Amino acid sequence: MKQIKYLSFIPFLALLCLMTGCENDKDVYYPYVNVPLTTHNPVLVEGEVLHIGIGLDGVNYRVESDNEDVVTAEVVGNEILLTGGDIGSTIVRLSDDSYNRALMTVEVRKLQELTLESLPEGVEVLRLDNDGVILREMKILTGNGGYTVTNSAPEAISAEIVEDPDVTGGYKLILGGKANVDQATITVIDSRNMSATLKVRVTNPIRPVLFDKEGTLEGEYVYEGTPQQISFNITSGNGGYTVKSQNEGVATVAISGTTVTVTVVGDGGTTITVTDQEKESRSIDLWVPLNLDDPTPRIYWDGYRADINTVGVSSNGSYATPKDMYWYQQNGEVKDTYYVYFNGGWANNLNCVNAANRNPKFETTINDTKTSYTDKTASAVKLTEFILEKRIGTGPTSHPHVYFISLKTEDGKRGFIVHRWNE
Repeated sequence: MKQIKYLSFIPFLALLCLMTGCENDKDVYYPYVNVPLTTHNPVLVEGEVLHIGIGLDGVNYRVESDNEDVVTAEVVGNEILLTGGDIGSTIVRLSDDSYNRALMTVEVRKLQELTLESLPEGVEVLRLDNDGVILREMKILTGNGGYTVTNSAPEAISAEIVEDPDVTGGYKLILGGKANVDQATITVIDSRNMSATLKVRVTNPIRPVLFDKEGTLEGEYVYEGTPQQISFNITSGNGGYTVKSQNEGVATVAISGTTVTVTVVGDGGTTITVTDQEKESRSIDLWVPLNLDDPTPRIYWDGYRADINTVGVSSNGSYATPKDMYWYQQNGEVKDTYYVYFNGGWANNLNCVNAANRNPKFETTINDTKTSYTDKTASAVKLTEFILEKRIGTGPTSHPHVYFISLKTEDGKRGFIVHRWNE
């Protein structure tokens, strides 16, 4: 019987523990919770005061924080006032004399600026198509949660915040166009009233820039005559066109409506680029062969073209066999050098590549990087043409001579050199 009496005393002890609180054991002290709060998982930032509503009347409510360095708590009326401290998380416990209980897991975070994914360089206003087929996603890179969005033109733009499945706890802004609008403002706001604003416009769908000509244009440099003009038309695009020639020493350009006019002013190569108001662009190359009537000393290679007598460009060379010559252009502290060599002799339209004893060589040093082109097997990029096109001048070597040399390499680059000796 004594054993039975002892066993029956155990439930009484448990009940007594529950009634008196078992204050030395917090896990037993809160075996259940029954008080509804406006949130049981509040998030604060450093120094923030947050009001949590208590949804049940009680008797002498009191509150306790497990870590007051992270958050302090007090009961004021029917609210719990939480004050954020150090970054971290802790438990806050609510109780009263009637054994009402509640628990909160409280997190304190660092206050962050709200930032969105950057637009491409040079783009200040995001453009959307008005058909809504293509949606634009903008990731929220930093913020404080609780995101909402305001939209100054909801009739033209759809805007919503959704969870980002690629980032744990991440969110993104989804935008779509519905109707044309010159400019609207989309603002993302977080739970701490931090905000980020985006300017958006909606237009008809973008069309690619297209021309009625393809491939490489071929031009002719007319020496001391009326310059050749070449025209082509823009057949697709978005209006507001501008046109640019990469090398105006070879060709200048103008545009009227959708017609581009190219005026050939020199020999060599250039790239002509048309750009529209939506920053769509297309380019076409122009190649103008070496003019054998113009004796002006000059060089063209891989987009670089210069008259030898221009400022910052110098030339040197020798008439003797073998012949060698070089040009350099001073670019700040860097000297770009172009050097050519071949073993003497002359005949108009003579290709020195693979010709006996000619040993043609073209060498460039650009931005301190040297590249050699020869007709030898060991050459990283072989010469496919090194043509002595023409010589102007007769008589002894002391007399002035002009030499025209054209170049082509295995990787498709073309160039030429016009060199004058003994002047």
